[in-house]
Amino acid sequence: MPARYPHACEMAMLPPSMGEARVARALGVRRTLGAFFERTKVPTIVVEHDGHFASANDAALAQYGYSLDELVEMRIQDLIVGPRPQTATDLDRAFRGDAAPLDRRPHRRRDGTVLWVVPVAGPVEVAGETLIVSALQDVTPLVSVEERSAVVWEAAVERFGRSFALLDGERRIVRLNRTLARGLHMREEDVLGKRCDEVFRVLCARQPCPHAMAAAERRRIVGEIVSLHGQPLRVEVWPSPPNDGRIATIHVAHDLTEERAMRSRLAAADRLANLGRVAAGVAHEVNN
Repeated sequence: MPARYPHACEMAMLPPSMGEARVARALGVRRTLGAFFERTKVPTIVVEHDGHFASANDAALAQYGYSLDELVEMRIQDLIVGPRPQTATDLDRAFRGDAAPLDRRPHRRRDGTVLWVVPVAGPVEVAGETLIVSALQDVTPLVSVEERSAVVWEAAVERFGRSFALLDGERRIVRLNRTLARGLHMREEDVLGKRCDEVFRVLCARQPCPHAMAAAERRRIVGEIVSLHGQPLRVEVWPSPPNDGRIATIHVAHDLTEERAMRSRLAAADRLANLGRVAAGVAHEVNN
């Protein structure tokens, strides 16, 4: 018997496929959220509690390069580059309406390029269902600047030959070079976030603390100390120039071991030269 194809009227009565139902729902969510959601230039997505996409505006579709019917088959986890341990927690916080800021994270576009975004997310009721609406701030240019800054840091500070650190207004270390970490006999990650008096204990045991003085008096503080590991150090603490970040002071320390050894060798050589001159003078007098 030849295959029977459904009549057009019968096809109209067939239930929509899962994909069609999701697209129809996504369009319904867009209509419910209104013209501002659809027309804003801020990329905005709507996801379920488990991360499945419920909808997205045109700005988000253009930003990621997906069509609406492609996106509704995915979850937000599919866009995240690298490990995703925090995603469930972030979704739960947004679903509950927790206003705590979310960290930036890398997302992958359809063409494989990486986009860095900071989500601002919260719950919204749509047709009796709680969904998460998330506006995505594009911070990719900022990350590019930071990456270039990291190259400059590597080229300048890491090869500086001196211990170097940046501290914030609470005197906590926010950046340091490997020379400083090696001098402290600590790992860089174990130093970050610690207060100066926890790390530079010999220096900051003095009262007032040189970092506090430099920040308060806006002047350079210089001193020589012997570290806990026996290194003679010359330490300079500078107040940071005005900046958009949170840097308050700059810490630079120079190991004086080589310099003092060189001074000792020069002093010894000078004494030998003086002794030679005295011996030559005595020999001349004896000859006379």
